[in-house]
Amino acid sequence: LLYAMMGVEGRYIHARQRGGAGEGKSAPLGAVLVTFAVAEGLEPSLHALVQGMLPLCSAATAVSSYVEAQQRFEGGLVSHALAAEMHELLHDWHTMVVQLEHQRNLGRLSLQAMWFYCQPAVAAMQLLSAV
Repeated sequence: LLYAMMGVEGRYIHARQRGGAGEGKSAPLGAVLVTFAVAEGLEPSLHALVQGMLPLCSAATAVSSYVEAQQRFEGGLVSHALAAEMHELLHDWHTMVVQLEHQRNLGRLSLQAMWFYCQPAVAAMQLLSAV
Protein backbone atom coordinates (compact mmCIF):
# COMPACT_ATOMS: atom_id res chain seq x y z
CA LEU A 1 0.00 0.00 0.00
CA LEU A 2 2.92 2.33 0.65
CA TYR A 3 4.06 1.75 -2.94
CA ALA A 4 0.60 2.68 -4.22
CA MET A 5 0.77 5.91 -2.21
CA MET A 6 3.83 6.80 -4.25
CA GLY A 7 2.11 5.79 -7.51
CA VAL A 8 3.90 2.47 -7.99
CA GLU A 9 2.42 -1.00 -8.29
CA GLY A 10 3.10 -3.45 -5.53
CA ARG A 11 2.75 -7.18 -5.06
CA TYR A 12 -0.94 -7.09 -4.08
CA ILE A 13 -2.04 -3.75 -5.55
CA HIS A 14 -2.07 -3.24 -9.31
CA ALA A 15 -2.37 0.01 -11.28
CA ARG A 16 -4.62 0.54 -14.29
CA GLN A 17 -4.63 3.61 -16.48
CA ARG A 18 -8.08 5.14 -16.90
CA GLY A 19 -9.55 7.96 -18.91
CA GLY A 20 -8.64 6.56 -22.29
CA ALA A 21 -10.34 7.50 -25.54
CA GLY A 22 -12.76 4.59 -25.27
CA GLU A 23 -14.08 5.72 -21.88
CA GLY A 24 -15.02 9.23 -22.89
CA LYS A 25 -12.85 10.76 -20.17
CA SER A 26 -9.74 12.80 -20.67
CA ALA A 27 -6.91 13.62 -18.33
CA PRO A 28 -6.65 17.29 -17.38
CA LEU A 29 -3.74 19.05 -19.06
CA GLY A 30 -1.54 16.05 -19.63
CA ALA A 31 -2.08 14.30 -16.31
CA VAL A 32 -2.27 10.51 -16.36
CA LEU A 33 -5.24 9.11 -14.47
CA VAL A 34 -4.55 5.84 -12.68
CA THR A 35 -6.75 3.62 -10.56
CA PHE A 36 -5.48 0.94 -8.25
CA ALA A 37 -7.04 -2.46 -7.65
CA VAL A 38 -6.42 -5.03 -4.93
CA ALA A 39 -5.43 -8.54 -5.97
CA GLU A 40 -7.87 -11.36 -5.30
CA GLY A 41 -7.53 -13.57 -2.25
CA LEU A 42 -7.15 -10.90 0.41
CA GLU A 43 -9.14 -11.31 3.61
CA PRO A 44 -12.47 -9.41 3.28
CA SER A 45 -11.88 -7.03 6.21
CA LEU A 46 -8.40 -6.12 4.96
CA HIS A 47 -9.72 -5.82 1.42
CA ALA A 48 -12.36 -3.31 2.55
CA LEU A 49 -9.83 -1.23 4.47
CA VAL A 50 -7.34 -1.18 1.59
CA GLN A 51 -10.10 -0.48 -0.94
CA GLY A 52 -11.04 2.62 1.05
CA MET A 53 -7.48 3.95 0.81
CA LEU A 54 -6.99 3.37 -2.91
CA PRO A 55 -8.83 6.54 -4.07
CA LEU A 56 -6.31 8.52 -2.03
CA CYS A 57 -3.49 6.75 -3.87
CA SER A 58 -5.14 7.50 -7.24
CA ALA A 59 -5.55 11.16 -6.32
CA ALA A 60 -1.90 11.46 -5.27
CA THR A 61 -0.81 9.85 -8.54
CA ALA A 62 -2.98 12.26 -10.57
CA VAL A 63 -1.52 15.27 -8.75
CA SER A 64 2.02 13.98 -9.28
CA SER A 65 1.33 13.41 -12.97
CA TYR A 66 -0.08 16.93 -13.37
CA VAL A 67 2.95 18.46 -11.65
CA GLU A 68 5.33 16.56 -13.92
CA ALA A 69 3.40 17.62 -17.02
CA GLN A 70 3.18 21.31 -16.09
CA GLN A 71 6.67 21.99 -14.76
CA ARG A 72 7.73 23.54 -18.05
CA PHE A 73 6.90 27.12 -19.02
CA GLU A 74 5.01 26.08 -22.18
CA GLY A 75 1.77 25.91 -20.19
CA GLY A 76 2.02 29.51 -19.07
CA LEU A 77 3.09 31.23 -15.88
CA VAL A 78 -0.10 30.54 -13.93
CA SER A 79 -0.01 26.84 -14.72
CA HIS A 80 3.66 26.71 -13.84
CA ALA A 81 3.06 28.50 -10.52
CA LEU A 82 0.18 26.13 -9.68
CA ALA A 83 2.36 23.12 -10.47
CA ALA A 84 5.15 24.52 -8.28
CA GLU A 85 2.81 24.94 -5.32
CA MET A 86 1.35 21.49 -5.87
CA HIS A 87 4.90 20.17 -5.90
CA GLU A 88 5.41 21.63 -2.41
CA LEU A 89 2.26 19.88 -1.19
CA LEU A 90 3.44 16.62 -2.77
CA HIS A 91 6.69 17.00 -0.86
CA ASP A 92 4.66 16.99 2.37
CA TRP A 93 2.78 13.92 1.12
CA HIS A 94 6.02 12.07 0.36
CA THR A 95 7.37 13.00 3.79
CA MET A 96 4.29 11.46 5.41
CA VAL A 97 4.67 8.28 3.33
CA VAL A 98 8.33 8.01 4.37
CA GLN A 99 7.33 8.42 8.01
CA LEU A 100 4.72 5.68 7.59
CA GLU A 101 7.34 3.42 6.03
CA HIS A 102 9.66 4.08 8.95
CA GLN A 103 6.89 3.10 11.38
CA ARG A 104 6.29 -0.07 9.35
CA ASN A 105 9.98 -0.94 9.47
CA LEU A 106 9.89 -0.57 13.26
CA GLY A 107 6.86 -2.86 13.39
CA ARG A 108 4.55 -0.18 14.78
CA LEU A 109 2.23 0.38 11.80
CA SER A 110 -1.06 -1.38 11.16
CA LEU A 111 -3.51 -0.73 8.35
CA GLN A 112 -5.87 0.94 10.83
CA ALA A 113 -3.09 3.26 12.03
CA MET A 114 -2.15 4.04 8.43
CA TRP A 115 -5.75 4.94 7.63
CA PHE A 116 -5.88 7.18 10.73
CA TYR A 117 -2.68 9.02 9.75
CA CYS A 118 -3.89 9.49 6.15
CA GLN A 119 -7.24 11.05 7.08
CA PRO A 120 -6.03 14.69 7.06
CA ALA A 121 -4.62 14.23 3.54
CA VAL A 122 -7.75 12.68 1.97
CA ALA A 123 -9.71 15.89 1.39
CA ALA A 124 -6.63 17.84 0.27
CA MET A 125 -5.51 15.22 -2.26
CA GLN A 126 -8.99 14.80 -3.70
CA LEU A 127 -9.32 18.58 -4.06
CA LEU A 128 -5.90 18.87 -5.70
CA SER A 129 -6.64 16.03 -8.10
CA ALA A 130 -9.89 17.73 -9.13
CA VAL A 131 -7.95 20.86 -10.14
